[in-house]
Amino acid sequence: MADQSHSRMLSRYPEATRCHQVLECGDSSPLSPYLSHYKPPPNLQSTLLGFLVHHAHQEFWNNRLTYLVKNYGTQRIPMKNRYSFALLLTVCLASVSATMASSGQQQSALKNHGIANGLLEAVLPSKAIIHAQIRNVQSVLENIEQLAVDTLPDKALPTPLQHVFQSNHPLLTLLGMPTVGAPLTSDTIAEKFGIDSESAISLTLYPGDPTRFFILSLGMADPTVLTQSLDMVLRPEIAEDSSIGGRTITRIRSNQLPMRDLYLGCSENRAYVTGEPSLLLHLFNTEGITRLKDDAHLGQVLHLTKGKDLVLTFNSELVKPLLTQLSFFKYVPLTFLAQARNQFLNEIPEDQKKAIEQELWQKLGVESLEEVVDYAECFVSATYEQVFDFLYENINGMRGATLALSFDHAYPELSAYAHHEQIDVKNHAAPIPLAAVRKFIARLSPGSNHLTVSGKKPMAKPSPWVSKWLGRVRTLITNKGLDLKVINAIQSFHEDTVRPSPINAHTPWTAHIRAMVNPKPPLSSYDTIETFITAQQDHSFIPASRNVTVIPKKDTEFLRAHFQNEMDARKNNRQLAERLFQQRRAPKLILNKHRLMEETLPGNVAQFTIENAYISQIGLFGYNQHEFINRKIYYAKEVGDYLTFHKASGDATWLGKLAPDSHADRASSNLEHLINRLPKDVNYFSAHRMLHGVTALVQCLQDAESLVHRDIQEYLARVERRAQALSVGESLADEIKALTYSPVVASINQDDSGQFYCLLPGNLTFPREKITPAIGRLFEDFNRSASKKGGLVAYSRTLPGTKEWTLILNTEGLSGLIKSVGNAIFEEYITVPDGKQAILKLVMNKRDFDPARLEQVIARNPNWSFLDQIQMSKPRPKRDWQAESVPPIPDRRTR
Repeated sequence: MADQSHSRMLSRYPEATRCHQVLECGDSSPLSPYLSHYKPPPNLQSTLLGFLVHHAHQEFWNNRLTYLVKNYGTQRIPMKNRYSFALLLTVCLASVSATMASSGQQQSALKNHGIANGLLEAVLPSKAIIHAQIRNVQSVLENIEQLAVDTLPDKALPTPLQHVFQSNHPLLTLLGMPTVGAPLTSDTIAEKFGIDSESAISLTLYPGDPTRFFILSLGMADPTVLTQSLDMVLRPEIAEDSSIGGRTITRIRSNQLPMRDLYLGCSENRAYVTGEPSLLLHLFNTEGITRLKDDAHLGQVLHLTKGKDLVLTFNSELVKPLLTQLSFFKYVPLTFLAQARNQFLNEIPEDQKKAIEQELWQKLGVESLEEVVDYAECFVSATYEQVFDFLYENINGMRGATLALSFDHAYPELSAYAHHEQIDVKNHAAPIPLAAVRKFIARLSPGSNHLTVSGKKPMAKPSPWVSKWLGRVRTLITNKGLDLKVINAIQSFHEDTVRPSPINAHTPWTAHIRAMVNPKPPLSSYDTIETFITAQQDHSFIPASRNVTVIPKKDTEFLRAHFQNEMDARKNNRQLAERLFQQRRAPKLILNKHRLMEETLPGNVAQFTIENAYISQIGLFGYNQHEFINRKIYYAKEVGDYLTFHKASGDATWLGKLAPDSHADRASSNLEHLINRLPKDVNYFSAHRMLHGVTALVQCLQDAESLVHRDIQEYLARVERRAQALSVGESLADEIKALTYSPVVASINQDDSGQFYCLLPGNLTFPREKITPAIGRLFEDFNRSASKKGGLVAYSRTLPGTKEWTLILNTEGLSGLIKSVGNAIFEEYITVPDGKQAILKLVMNKRDFDPARLEQVIARNPNWSFLDQIQMSKPRPKRDWQAESVPPIPDRRTR
């Protein structure tokens, strides 16, 4: 009966026949050749869990069953047990197939559940706390790939990778070949994973448990392939259709995630995944449910960030109800303040109280200590209430914050947005008229690499918060029946204070450029190092660059009036402060004077000198007065339609040479490619280019090395002439010491052939080859191709209820620098056969390794004698460790 049952089972399940033959015949070979061709029944492949088993059977059965066959083959398993093992294996396979077929998981792929198609903001429900979205994954990947291609030096890559980087998508190929065997293009991702990588991916969190109340959205390219991908990732135990609210969705149970169950709802081309099934009901065409595009906050954010690749926004509207509860506890601290006041007055001894009151009466005219404490309580209470209201109103007015990124490979952008109800366009700078600014940029020198422009700022006015605070203090003092003299004086000071408006409040825009107003001569213009060091002591070149201000359609008279208004305001405010804090008139020991002086310099330059002087009323050492002066000096000139001025630095020669048409025919500015990226309603921007400093630094190094070589060669020529003119009996060393040493020469030497040479600090020999020309050759390609590339621009703009700050970086300059210099290094020194020898030849000289150079010294430069002392310092003597005599250990048997 057992044999008949076994035969019937083998005939019913032909997949087990080969396993029976292997065990019966004693074949101990691995099962992978069979299992690699094993195909489960169709009903097994049609389920999610069957798909998992289908992909995992090779790994599981090949590892487990092969081990059993190898270790328990015909040599170890008796004949009857072999039949039992084959029976057990066949029953397992049959049971898995039957269980999978009868589990009810007949859904072969994700299907359309009836969710409407459309943009995410038109489908997802509103009231979200956090919303993150990548609008086009494929575009982000390709831009990152292009940035890597533009930056990585081609010659630095291994030969196989160089061929890969010559293809259309090298980075995507490197990422895709080990995983899917093809480049990660949109077609490949759709074919292998079933995801539409050119559509948006979003994650939205709603109020509640974040592991449940979320919606993850994916674009579907192939529902069947996406189903298989989800199976491989989630490894679900259950995947079945579920009904909720009259709608059919898919429920997946998996142990791979923190949440136990996931619920999927699909439209025709998009899948929505959540941990809370009720959220999926909002995605169907249900009346009365608002969408993200209709949300007061998220709708504006999605509109502002329309061209961004990545958006992450936080909505604080749903958190505000928690903050409103704080207003209930607003006056609780005031009760503790009143208790502290009473405790202080009750605990102070009576005699001390009378002494304090007498002192207060003599100095301040206050009758009692209670009055002083009452005044203090009024001021502290009003300050606390004002600060509480300020924080409460600002927190309550906050609508959220947003971070956005644009992954353009040439001009990536990072933007931050603050959303607040109290952000008013009128209280911030006006938008910059970019057309007028571009006209001004056309007048800039081609070498201008720094520019900052701000729009017209509002006029200065008293702070409304200070006015509210004074009103609170006045009310509290009146309620206590105290004298209003103090608050009247403070309020008079606040109202009568003169607040001069800044200079950019009178012009439509104000520009600041960085200019070399006092350029120093280049190193190549100096003959010796000594003349260069002497020139550094000339302070007329310090600082070499200045921040130059340019305003349109103004003259020097406007600037003079502005300085005068500032001085008058400072004088008026000082008198108000003296009247507020000096109740009793006292003689002044120090007088404060403000002066404004104007002078005309050559080149039609106006010089304005602003002085704030402190003058003593008494004099010492035979003088009647002493004066301490703070002074500011400005140079100003009208250049065409613009007023240009800057703080004094050296003289006004640079400003005097400026002419209206000095740069009218020049090429485009170095900053124009950055300015053209700005939106039309910016109220501030700052554009800078820094990589031009790399070229200047390399040139400076070349000039410095040339100067050192010229100086040492001239010194050696003088030594040679002095040696040739040496008379009989004269000492060559004494004659050399009489010469002025070159600052970089450590010693003068003479070899066996009579040729003179020098030792530099570190015992390096000279003459030697120059290093900087080889360095300069590495930057030649960068200097030609990136003269107007690179830089960054930061701007801000104010919109109703929103403040934006954005940083735009041009990566072409930095990428070109890395790529060109890296390729030049590999072409000249790494990939050539004698590259290492060429580097050593540049850095080292043959004579540097000659020990005789230390014995051929004729005279040493005393300025470098400390190096000899360091080299000749005796090393610490080594301690002589001697083994101490130890008595022999007696034999154990004699103990």
